[in-house]
Amino acid sequence: MLLHDHNRLNNENGSLSNELNTANTYVRGYENAKTRARTGAVFQAAAAIPIGFSINILTGGNTALVTTGWAVMAIGIIFQGIGLYYAFWGEN
Repeated sequence: MLLHDHNRLNNENGSLSNELNTANTYVRGYENAKTRARTGAVFQAAAAIPIGFSINILTGGNTALVTTGWAVMAIGIIFQGIGLYYAFWGEN
């Protein structure tokens, strides 16, 4: 009887160990996703500054700064693209 209980406990211990390893794998995956989402959010927040500044330049009425406005807009769009990449597709 004692040997039977020992085998049953060993089987349960192995099963619980496998479940723990599976849970740890999920936790690591969620932590990686959270890190990617945070990085994407930082890039998207940083993109809002040049995009807003470029819209201000482009609608300001000064035709001498139109090229500068479009260049700053391009920088903001690139940052926005990087932020979306990290938030949704980065390092899968």
